Amino acid sequence: MHTFGKSNMKKPKKITVKFFINTHLAPISQNQKLVYPVYMQVTYNRKNTQIKTLYADFHANIQEFKQQQQAVYLFEERIMQKAVAYELSQNETDFKLRGLGEKYEIYASSIHFLMSAYLKAKFKNYVPQLRPAVFVELLHFDKQKIDFLTLYEACLRLFENTEKLLDPLIREEIELYKAYYNAYKAHLFEGKYTFPVVIDWLDGTHLQELESKVISYLGNDLAQLKKLILFINKIVSTKLEMR
Repeated sequence: MHTFGKSNMKKPKKITVKFFINTHLAPISQNQKLVYPVYMQVTYNRKNTQIKTLYADFHANIQEFKQQQQAVYLFEERIMQKAVAYELSQNETDFKLRGLGEKYEIYASSIHFLMSAYLKAKFKNYVPQLRPAVFVELLHFDKQKIDFLTLYEACLRLFENTEKLLDPLIREEIELYKAYYNAYKAHLFEGKYTFPVVIDWLDGTHLQELESKVISYLGNDLAQLKKLILFINKIVSTKLEMR
């Protein structure tokens, strides 16, 4: 017998993310005041864990953090909520908050950064063959803030044989990354925390918007879109294998 107005589904338990200044850790001096790292306390099913934020600066108090870095506050809160929800969707019975910090570092990783780092590492193999070799020492592949496309453009200008060296696969991957970068570059400006991260790919939300964002940059070529999806899958899978 069915009783209307009552649900047989269990009410989902609330995921709470609360930010705090971790004054138990040693502060640093900044602008003539002591500041501390920002942490998140994640609570689920009456249990909690504390995890350091990835994108927040050091701050004197939590009000200062929320006022000066509101975009980061909203960004990391969203990622953590999605990360816990995703973990629960994979295995709610055995879900534990322990170890979530290591997973969060992966889930919060920028897909743009991962693609750029992948191409940097791959392109670095060609560096010894670049000519004229006198300019090689100007390249800084280990600086994280320098995007692959910036280094690649520099190589095209500095070395006469850059394009001739590249095999077809890396040429294709560079073109796919260019399309992806151009589609999302408005999200990458400093201080704007709206770029896609790994958890957005894993829970399917990024994939849902991808076609509408990048298809024009791919020449409306659905075959290229499929290759881009496979490329992102490879990048994300490689990152997940590191945990």
